[in-house]
Amino acid sequence: MKAKIIRCIIAVLALPVIIWASFVFAANPYNISYTGGAVLGSANVTENASLVNSLVPLVKAYNQVKVTTSGSKWKNAYLKIGDSCRPFHYVLITRNSNIASSDNLSFTLTDKENKYSIETKITQTIFDGTTDNTYPVGVTEEDGELYAGYGWIYSNNTCTNALDFNGLGPWNGDKVFVQLNTKIHKKGQTAIFKSNEQYFGITDIDNGQSFKVLNSDNRFAKSNLFAKSISDLQPNNNSLRNMFVSSSNGNYIYSQITYQNGETSTVSSPGKSNIYLKLNDGGTAQNSGLDIIYGFAYGAGSGIEYYTKQYTVNYNSDSHGSMGNNLKNETVFSGDKPTGSTSVPNAHYHFT
Repeated sequence: MKAKIIRCIIAVLALPVIIWASFVFAANPYNISYTGGAVLGSANVTENASLVNSLVPLVKAYNQVKVTTSGSKWKNAYLKIGDSCRPFHYVLITRNSNIASSDNLSFTLTDKENKYSIETKITQTIFDGTTDNTYPVGVTEEDGELYAGYGWIYSNNTCTNALDFNGLGPWNGDKVFVQLNTKIHKKGQTAIFKSNEQYFGITDIDNGQSFKVLNSDNRFAKSNLFAKSISDLQPNNNSLRNMFVSSSNGNYIYSQITYQNGETSTVSSPGKSNIYLKLNDGGTAQNSGLDIIYGFAYGAGSGIEYYTKQYTVNYNSDSHGSMGNNLKNETVFSGDKPTGSTSVPNAHYHFT
């Protein structure tokens, strides 16, 4: 997310330094632990600036993203991020009340160009902790980001009437994991939009977040993870790091977080720590949807973003005819088809 609360002061007695991973509660089924692993970098991500620079989003964040929800448990409010007060659609989870696939909770993201849509189903949430807290999980309008445990939620569109929700943080060790199945569609089509040059963005990695892909044929690996710059994957504000863990049941990424004397410290690299996961052509992610886990050890937000390459198609005619609709060129996403131009032959010629 583009704006985050990095530090949170809690009025408690002075405590020793606590690494958040030292809190051990009920095991989550994803085997994501905020401990161990290697620094997220050249050992597990491929640097390719030219590739990343060539990618364009199919649904553009901060391009008046609209959210359409489906399911009976959704509630509506507003979420404050910096000076922005954005519509927020959310559900509430507790230790004893999680979301299951049978709840049929989903949301769809479209932008003002309305050419593509991202269809996302919440297949499961996991509350990993022992408190009786209630945490909101939801998605914002305008940027279409998924949030969990973010406490700045309001009932009115000026964000002045606060709702009483718990903020997720390491002071009690609670974690929230949200499992999504997400797909991309072209407008008016129910089939998944496919391309041999399609990527999913794991963007703005920091602030106690974690990520794991469950598709066995598209798990995180250096061969399918790309970054514009390896140096952008780590912050320079403190010694905390974004980490990569190799696991037999799927590799995952997490962002370190510490708690000392009532103060939370996190990795902070807003807008820079971005990697792009190539979705295998013909794989399950493009046939039945990407199954991905978003983990939260602190109140934060994460983008849900599809990218592809874009090409320019140029139309030309020789001296014996002209382009009938004056279409000289058009841009086309990889996997899509050009609209095409028309040709008008001169007198005494015909077009073949």
